[in-house]
Amino acid sequence: MAKTATAGEMRTRITIKKLTSAIDPDGYGTEVWVNILPGMTRCKWVSAHGKDVIENNRLNLGQFATITLRYTPLITPRCRVWHEDDEQTDANAWEVVSVNDPEDRHAFIECTLRKMVAA
Repeated sequence: MAKTATAGEMRTRITIKKLTSAIDPDGYGTEVWVNILPGMTRCKWVSAHGKDVIENNRLNLGQFATITLRYTPLITPRCRVWHEDDEQTDANAWEVVSVNDPEDRHAFIECTLRKMVAA
């Protein structure tokens, strides 16, 4: 069965950015994070829980979460996600580990996120 989310479940607001090349005012090449979707996007956010959390802590893998949102082909593993309440710094960024289009229906997209936790 396909992963879906109702409008009421998609209450978490996130910002999704992608690393792109740019030129700074001095004419040098640089990389900057640019929004790939206008403003904040709503999604269903499910944090890892139970045995997964204990195993991830033991292996020092960081925190994991899964988000479900409306389909867009713009999200790739090169993107980063910020929760609406977090300051948009590298320390608060969630890395996109995997992107899944359930049953290839282009209705929803499911992303697995990882946030490294400072020990």
